[in-house]
Amino acid sequence: MTSSLSAEEVATAFACETAVFLGSGSFGETWQICATEVKGIVDDYAVKILHAEHFNLLLVDRETAGLRKFDLDGIVRLLDVRDVV
Repeated sequence: MTSSLSAEEVATAFACETAVFLGSGSFGETWQICATEVKGIVDDYAVKILHAEHFNLLLVDRETAGLRKFDLDGIVRLLDVRDVV
């Protein structure tokens, strides 16, 4: 698996110390971003970076709306959605 982005590009986009590529899927890449602040909490987070040419905005909106409903152990919790260019 390779990324279309560099670790430096991802770290800069999210204003974090480091970024580690975890893998890619059908419409994006997953990265671990380290020492990042989200909603006032500095921690390590997983982020999915979507590639515009591979997804439908309506499907993304539906998926994020569904994820916002959950706050349970064992289910990935959606903390934020950002448009990073």
